[in-house]
Amino acid sequence: MHSTAAASGDVVLVHEPTRPFTPPETIGAVVAAVRDGATAAVPVEPMTDTVKVVDTTGVVRRTSDRDRLRRTQSPRGFTAEFLRRADITKALAFVDLAVRTVPGHPHGMRVSTAFERTVAESLFAEWVGEGQA
Repeated sequence: MHSTAAASGDVVLVHEPTRPFTPPETIGAVVAAVRDGATAAVPVEPMTDTVKVVDTTGVVRRTSDRDRLRRTQSPRGFTAEFLRRADITKALAFVDLAVRTVPGHPHGMRVSTAFERTVAESLFAEWVGEGQA
């Protein structure tokens, strides 16, 4: 991990390398949220899958309300001052922290499985063909 000294008003971004296509607009929205007063911010996408809660035997016990669920993306943004004082492990997991959400983007998808890599390669090939890469 690369680190440099940050001034107290700076925004620090932590980005997952498995999300190589996060659009600049998404990154800008995270920075803007922190500059506008949030201690932390993260891009999110609405959950489209139905999520079931199961017990230890695999029996469905309830269905989560997907209207209230979000998939988090990257980067996570923080004030530099908060990170100086925080337990970094808890901060990155958003433990005991009010985190502002900003709209994510489908291109902020994780690329960590063979299927996701195939999708990412297809997107990249399309962008190269359109002169966007």
